[in-house]
Amino acid sequence: MAKKVHLFRGNIDCNDVCQGQLGDCWLIAAIAAIAEHPGVINSLFLTREIDPRGKYKIRLYDGAHHEEEEEVLD
Repeated sequence: MAKKVHLFRGNIDCNDVCQGQLGDCWLIAAIAAIAEHPGVINSLFLTREIDPRGKYKIRLYDGAHHEEEEEVLD
């Protein structure tokens, strides 16, 4: 059985976020902003271990419907 490795180690910091080459600065800025509040990023991730397929289940707020929903990031 493979050893489970935690997705996050230590504190999450706004300086941990890197944009790379995608045109997603709006998303990166939002992630960096909520990373300023301890525990928020960690609480969004429903998947707690590193997934070798790179798929992670998260919980986001849908402002149009005023409710939280679960999404899979790939």
